[in-house]
Amino acid sequence: MSAAREYLEKALAIKKAIGDRNEEATVYANLGALFLLLGQYDKAREYLEKALPIKKAVGDRGGEATVYGSLGTLFQSLGEYEKAREYLEKALAITKAVCDRYVEASNYGDLGTLFSRLGQYDKAREYLEKALPIKKAVSDRDGEATVYGKLGTLFQSLGEYEKSRECLEKALAIKKVVGERNGEATNYGKLGTLFQSLGEYEKAREYLEKALAIKKAIGDRNGEATGYGNLGTLFQSLGQYDKAREYLEKALAIKKAVGDRAGEATVYGKLGTLFQSLGQYEKARECLEKALAIEKAVGNRDGEARNYGRLGTVFQLLGEKDKAREYLEKALAIKKAVGDRDGEATNYGNLGTLFLRLGEYDKAREYLEKALAIKKAVGDRDGEATNYGNLGTLFLRLGEYDKAREYLEKALAIKKALSHRDGEASVYANLGTLFESLGEYDEAREYLEKALTINKAVGDRYGEATNYGNFGTLFESLGEYDKAREYLEKALAIKKAIGDRDGEATGYRNLGALFLNLGQYDKVREYLEKALAINKAVGVRDGEAESYGRLGTLFRSLGQYEKAREYLEKALAIEKALGSRYGEAKGYENLGILFQWIGEYDKSREYLEKALAIVKAVGHRGGEATNYGNLGTLFLLLGHYEKAREYLEKTLAIFKAIGYRHGEAEGYGKLSELHLCLGKYGEADKCLERAIAIRMKVGDRIGEWSDLKSLGIIAYRRGLYQKSKEYHERALAVSIESGSREGEVVSYANLGSCFQSIGEYDMAEKYVRKALRLSRDIRDIYNEFRCLCLLTDPLDGDTHSYSKTPKPNSAVAKFVRLQIADCPDHADHADHADHADHADCACRADHADCADHSDHADHADHADHADHADHADHADCADHADHADHADHADHADCADHADHADCAYRADHADHADCADHADCADHADDAERSDGGIFGYFTLRYSTPMILYIIFGG
Repeated sequence: MSAAREYLEKALAIKKAIGDRNEEATVYANLGALFLLLGQYDKAREYLEKALPIKKAVGDRGGEATVYGSLGTLFQSLGEYEKAREYLEKALAITKAVCDRYVEASNYGDLGTLFSRLGQYDKAREYLEKALPIKKAVSDRDGEATVYGKLGTLFQSLGEYEKSRECLEKALAIKKVVGERNGEATNYGKLGTLFQSLGEYEKAREYLEKALAIKKAIGDRNGEATGYGNLGTLFQSLGQYDKAREYLEKALAIKKAVGDRAGEATVYGKLGTLFQSLGQYEKARECLEKALAIEKAVGNRDGEARNYGRLGTVFQLLGEKDKAREYLEKALAIKKAVGDRDGEATNYGNLGTLFLRLGEYDKAREYLEKALAIKKAVGDRDGEATNYGNLGTLFLRLGEYDKAREYLEKALAIKKALSHRDGEASVYANLGTLFESLGEYDEAREYLEKALTINKAVGDRYGEATNYGNFGTLFESLGEYDKAREYLEKALAIKKAIGDRDGEATGYRNLGALFLNLGQYDKVREYLEKALAINKAVGVRDGEAESYGRLGTLFRSLGQYEKAREYLEKALAIEKALGSRYGEAKGYENLGILFQWIGEYDKSREYLEKALAIVKAVGHRGGEATNYGNLGTLFLLLGHYEKAREYLEKTLAIFKAIGYRHGEAEGYGKLSELHLCLGKYGEADKCLERAIAIRMKVGDRIGEWSDLKSLGIIAYRRGLYQKSKEYHERALAVSIESGSREGEVVSYANLGSCFQSIGEYDMAEKYVRKALRLSRDIRDIYNEFRCLCLLTDPLDGDTHSYSKTPKPNSAVAKFVRLQIADCPDHADHADHADHADHADCACRADHADCADHSDHADHADHADHADHADHADHADCADHADHADHADHADHADCADHADHADCAYRADHADHADCADHADCADHADDAERSDGGIFGYFTLRYSTPMILYIIFGG
């Protein structure tokens, strides 16, 4: 480039010296074109504006048209589309007037590219189809190839991938025949990005490497940099982040060396989205701010909008929601100002996903529907599918499952029609999450297997990890804990291997939730603290809040109530700072449950009512049902039975209305507790039988165990000890099959109580000792204490016989002594030992936000939506592509700046987000730990359930 500039400046000096005005103008125009290629737009404009008056003065109409055309291309690069149109139409008018068919066709082609940029695809096609027959008529084979290339890019923007491929292959064939090596490389590059969009990554790599090889062979340094940049984006899509960084850094070095400022900004943008994918948000911010500064300096409005959008996404992930909104609104304003309808739609979509992440569901719907309307109007089929998917995720969050399914199936149909494999996998995953939420586990498994198969086939490591995580949470819901662990560990291993720190934290959090269900509390704490450390290190504020919340729940389960309160208050503070309404509601809910546990009922009611008010305000039906249930449980504890009935019936009605089968079963379980408190044993039995029928139909083994145990408790209350024993034996079998060790503890102990009641003391002692050993193995001090109460007090000297009359006070003394000696970390639990008379109250039940299974989508939400930014610069979710990153193909002036096509809902790791969603690697299963175990048995329950009838043993 420097040599070209040197020769042109020498030529200019000579032409000026000999007074050849027309040739002087021609050299000015050529220098302008060179600076345009280098992204030095001010210099390009200066030289072209010097050329234009001379051409006019000497009467060179053809030259005048050429300069108008170059100025049109310049203003198009700057995002000044009205000016670009004005100049290109002037050029076209002159070429038609002077009957220059050759240049006329080129002007039609340039206008076609402009209309494509503006999202006016019908006009773009009209102009390009005018250019093509003229190029053929004048036998301009090279120009014919160029127009085919532009049509290929247009069809790609429209999601008509077969047509795109056909046109690009025609362009490539002609470029090879005429021996135009530079154009050959350009079309290999375009085909490479097309195959990348289709998820055909091996083909994409093959074509992009061919493009790079040619650029290097012909000595085109700028094109070489573009080739490195495109391969970097491909490796990012494949989750090969080290390679992606290596190639992008090579591209950046060359762009700087040749002085291509616009290209330098493009590569900084790509590096920013790479660091975002890695969870390195501060580095992402730094790169994107550099990109933005350059785009503003060179006056590129389109690039400026793109980087405002990307920074908006990063600020969203960093928890700076006000800045996120500010930057996304700036991006939207620019797109509207320059008349870019497709980009306008993309930014409406980005704002919609921001509001979705913040729990502002009405606003989210408004913006996503605007985005969808524009995408349909401009004919962008892929973008249309993306917005159907995002709206499906929104309805899934709101518990509107029929609507969610309708929209996701529309998205899937389009993705399949377009042969968009990546997007197809994304929608299959979201449908899998939907069916899991509905308790339709066979369908959920089928869809997740389809998603995972595609991920593996196309080599998408990121998506593969996400769907291993989704499978893990599915198996957890089914109580298949060994399988759940296997899949969650696969997900974590991939996240670590590809360097996705945020995804790694999500993986640790999900495994922590699983170990909580398995009663492996040391592991729970270890994994949750790892997740928290990573979230804090990379600055993911919503992940930090999630980790604090889960640790708070763990400490509550362990009886460490002060620590629980400290962590839950930290979680709430972060959610409020982030402006996440739904997260704020969850924070109030968790604190309300904690206050209920420690007997601070007024505070519990205050916090649960705050939670209920928020979920009602944002329209989250599942959360509304859950909090009616929590308040119903509180009123049950307080003996306000009519109010309890009112609230519990609301819970059941909402869960039935939204089709959430898990919640329906929980609702029946809660009502059974009310009937039991009222002495209506038959009604309680009926409710539990209904709950069990649902549990068995949807394959909910944990819930089935819980309800069988509750039936055993009711039978015990009625003196039907043999029947009680049968129920507890069935419950024990379920807990062993599902791998729930804490469930085993409870079932063994309850069977011990049954045998004690029928006078079989040896069997009673055998079962209680099994429960005691197992409770110690898993450090379940809550139920260890109860086992000690059932056994003869060793302090009285009789260590062998099983007592008909336990001595709880002595057991407390032994329990305290054991905790001080053996479990120093839990010594403070001794202070709560004498709370036994309220510790086991079954009415404290089911604080699980069962409806939160909907948070597994999102993901999309969030985003993965942002996690997969710039997916080959095709992300619809955060303007992560705009295809302008392929405008970096300097020789690709014909490569339109469109794609913006990623499924934001999917890349959210299913939603620890969101992410979009979030969207949280299906993480909200931690709340399953708070599901009611139906607990009206006189003694044994899961520690995180709601014990009630301690008086059966102690006060009879």
